[in-house]
Amino acid sequence: MVGEKRSFNFPILFTARLFCRICQQPTKRLAERACGSFSRKIDNEDEKMSEYLIFRLKSIGQRTVVGSFLVAGALGIVGPATAWAADASALGAVPFEFVGTVANCGIAGSRIVTAAWLRGMGLSDSDGPNDPNNGLLLSKNGTTADCSSAGASIKGVKGMVVTSTFEVGFDYRNGGHCGAGAPRFNIDTDQGVFFVGCANAPRKPAPQDPEWTRISSAITACGSECFPGSIPVGATINSINIIFDEGTDAANNDTEGVGLAVLDNILINGVFITRPGGN
Repeated sequence: MVGEKRSFNFPILFTARLFCRICQQPTKRLAERACGSFSRKIDNEDEKMSEYLIFRLKSIGQRTVVGSFLVAGALGIVGPATAWAADASALGAVPFEFVGTVANCGIAGSRIVTAAWLRGMGLSDSDGPNDPNNGLLLSKNGTTADCSSAGASIKGVKGMVVTSTFEVGFDYRNGGHCGAGAPRFNIDTDQGVFFVGCANAPRKPAPQDPEWTRISSAITACGSECFPGSIPVGATINSINIIFDEGTDAANNDTEGVGLAVLDNILINGVFITRPGGN
């Protein structure tokens, strides 16, 4: 079921080493942020959750933090790669919570994360007097170093081919957290894994309510919000996930570090996901 919430807490097998950065930090610091990634595949008749990544990040002040990055792919059968627009009926955002161990991160995770579609938290879903106003709550009630994250796995994207007009984005409620690294999109493709952050993405007031902000990024021509850069036209998507792993110690637009964000109208290639069961 698309609206189902999933939790993860299991041993991870370490794999290749990767690099990451915090977008506001100097590029010369990049080499200091190498770390081990890990992955494990879980199979059942409905889906395959794979490629769990952990990055150890070092800040300018030499304070080490650990962020957990989940890249999860839906199991599906697709034919030859072709470019197409997102199918509104097929897309959905399934909340998940990840809690890691010392073996995963070097620092144990805690059950301080929450991910859920909640009534009354979001913008109008245009359902008249019974409008549920669904919003996606992502919360990390503790430090960024804690090996845990909240997020949502985007269903229905496996096999999509990136075109020059492919955009991702969402509306977030003002006052919530919008950092360089969270909430962010993790986009796994046949050309590599790419990250699209919130803080540096193009923005404007959300059309439904100026107390919300809309961000959107053309992923083939994005700026500093993307790492390691733009996604090549023609890349085939394996999975897209939204990740929230910056905690109450990470302040950005929220000057005291609220450790949570409320999202709505999640944009995937021209289609908005507005509720638990998709559109």
